[in-house]
Amino acid sequence: MKTIICGDTHIKESAIPELKNTFETDIFPIQADRFVQVGDWFESNRPTPREQMFSSWLINKLKELYKEVIILSGNGTHDLLNDASAIEHLSYISGKIKTVKGDYIDGEVLYGHWMTDCSKFEYGTHRHTVKDLKDKYKYVFLGHQHSPQKLADNIFHVGSIRYVGWNEAQDLNKSIMIIDGDKIETIKLTSPIQMIDVYDLKELDDISPDTKIRLVLKDFNQFKNSINELSKYKNRFEEFKLKLDFEIKKPDQVATSKQRQTRDNIIREYIDNIEDKEVKQVLEEQFKESD
Repeated sequence: MKTIICGDTHIKESAIPELKNTFETDIFPIQADRFVQVGDWFESNRPTPREQMFSSWLINKLKELYKEVIILSGNGTHDLLNDASAIEHLSYISGKIKTVKGDYIDGEVLYGHWMTDCSKFEYGTHRHTVKDLKDKYKYVFLGHQHSPQKLADNIFHVGSIRYVGWNEAQDLNKSIMIIDGDKIETIKLTSPIQMIDVYDLKELDDISPDTKIRLVLKDFNQFKNSINELSKYKNRFEEFKLKLDFEIKKPDQVATSKQRQTRDNIIREYIDNIEDKEVKQVLEEQFKESD
């Protein structure tokens, strides 16, 4: 049986056009018997009506194309609420649709939504070790981590099919995987909108508008010199964010809470004086994230 393995989708309203394009352009044309999605179908465990409508459209398209469709629950706030899963109702659409809370094991193949001890972003949250999994299963395909990773010859993080968080800006591409008997194949997706970290305002002129941009400001002088230029770029890209990656402190002195407060007050003063409401909102959001 030829199976498409799809990583985290994180369906949310702002991502619906991108997800629709990815499925129609990159995934639907692939002929296969089965489609398995390895968790975090929705971004929120309380999907909006629009997100539910898109989900229903997508499920109906999948059941038309594949003999079997399997959707895994995630492990936390993206899916579960009061021990109920936001995706369980999908199985009532058709007998072809199966929702699974926890792992899905098909013979010697395990599909799951968790970290291993060797996962790039596990940060002490791993559920199993690669050593234990390697000999127990013929293949293991995992969601949860958005960056694709080959953990062993037979163990993989599939990766999300769109750029969800800024720790993925380092990912060169997004992909899905296919298992067909003993053959494993990784298929690069052509349509996801890439995330890029930029460290110099001048670089923005050379970047395609079809990009998610985060401008990383490394010092206060760069911040001062940049804020009045932001209005030129605020609506140019698919997404535009800022990261204030600096402290204001005396040389050779560790920043204290008092110094941090001084830094915050100085930045606040600059933000309060900005007339462009959209630029001010962007700065407000990123100022809060940098706290």
